[in-house]
Amino acid sequence: MTSASAPMFERRRRILRETQHMLAEQGLGGFSTMELSRRSGVAQRTIFNAFGNRDNLVALAIRFYFEEFNLALADRFDVSTLDGALGKLTATTLRNLQLRNYMTAIVSLHFSPSAPAQVRAVTLAIGAGFFRDWLDNQRNRSLLPAEIDLGRLTRHIAHLEYAVINDWLVGAVEEAQVVDNMLQAVLEMLVGALDGDVRARLEQYLADVRESGPLSLQLKADGANAIAALSL
Repeated sequence: MTSASAPMFERRRRILRETQHMLAEQGLGGFSTMELSRRSGVAQRTIFNAFGNRDNLVALAIRFYFEEFNLALADRFDVSTLDGALGKLTATTLRNLQLRNYMTAIVSLHFSPSAPAQVRAVTLAIGAGFFRDWLDNQRNRSLLPAEIDLGRLTRHIAHLEYAVINDWLVGAVEEAQVVDNMLQAVLEMLVGALDGDVRARLEQYLADVRESGPLSLQLKADGANAIAALSL
């Protein structure tokens, strides 16, 4: 990065951070580039020159937040392992429960048939990423049947994750139930997709979550500790 580009880079970061704050405070319905211009101290014309349009801006702000979030959790959860993937999913779910307006905006975008393609691509990539590395390992071990399309499976997991959050947003489940519901839903899908010893292990994990057993309690404790340590 040259010295000339550094101020431009920092301005873009400021705009993206302020977009995140506004989405968290007001949701997508209350988001306006005029207010963003005032709060970020950047002219609307500059915002549009930098990001093209409102949809690109929202998509990039969502991706920017999750990239920072993933980086902050990178040393805590090894997502190439089942425990690491479940731990990261738990921590992320706990964090999402702190960001109701933000998650309302993201879930609405994810399920909206009129959402811009670039925004839907971002939300899908975020949700699909939790188990991709671990599932790749299972395919290499021949424990993921050949007829299972890995891309389709991870997309289905992403849709399921957003659906669990949506149940909370609309009041169908209490906040205290969300993490258990998330873990149970994802584990049930994985049990149906995998074979061999890993399937037996998933079934054990699923039984533990249903009974709020030691694994479930440990995942929640580790996730809470990870979120408490965040500076985002």
